[in-house]
Amino acid sequence: MSERVHALLDKEGEDEQKGLWVLTFHSLCVRILRQSGHLIDIPKTWSIVDADDTRTLIRQAMKELYESDEAPEARDVRRAQRSISRYKNANANVDDVDDEEIAEVWRVYEEKLAEVQGLDFDDLLTKTVEILETPKGEEKWCQRWSYVLVDEVQDVNLVQDRIMTLLAEHNRNLCVVGDDSQAIYAFRGSDVEHIMHFEERWPDAKVIKLESNYRSTPEILEAANAVIEHNVMRLDKVLRPVRETGSPVVLRHCARSWDEAEAIVSDFYAESLDPDR
Repeated sequence: MSERVHALLDKEGEDEQKGLWVLTFHSLCVRILRQSGHLIDIPKTWSIVDADDTRTLIRQAMKELYESDEAPEARDVRRAQRSISRYKNANANVDDVDDEEIAEVWRVYEEKLAEVQGLDFDDLLTKTVEILETPKGEEKWCQRWSYVLVDEVQDVNLVQDRIMTLLAEHNRNLCVVGDDSQAIYAFRGSDVEHIMHFEERWPDAKVIKLESNYRSTPEILEAANAVIEHNVMRLDKVLRPVRETGSPVVLRHCARSWDEAEAIVSDFYAESLDPDR
């Protein structure tokens, strides 16, 4: 996307590209942390701790807490990792945790991170919020961009929503694109409430419904609309097809993902051999 945007702007001249950043939330946060991490006492030599290293540090923390020479069960390590990540993405801190065991693991885990001067993927977000909420961070970053565009906004979590708000509230030129019906990342901490209540938080926003669908056939959209209209909490919209009529929707139950793949390949192969098609 970044390459495509810059290629388009190249035609208008280099001046148009000044100050333009096309990034994911995490990439944006890495840049801010590299330049302004000192505002919250992050060492210049900090590094990103990936998921595998995160589990290693949590495993070490659990061994110390349990005073055991044996490594904790992998499922327990992953459970702790998921819990800590969920709390961080909810912008919570260790004192907000009701589960005392998880709280203790989190505390020792943070000590381990400090020892290796590391930030995990969730820290990239939470530490950026801390920077943006400092006076110098607000001055440097929150007034930097005249316009902010966020795509797939239905998938943002609480911390990402906070970053978006901090960067956009000064100039109030925020454009978001999203679909509440496609919110599928709750297990990663995303919260569809952000898009459901967007107009309440940004009352001067103009809502444009994109109801023309260029991808699916009328049969697929009819089935999709019939299913999704039963959702209790949703923004009102009706998808309308642009494509011509296609094959009817077929309902098939498959016990396993492998069975589903075999059925799809079998149907495709049968259609390719059909002389009438």
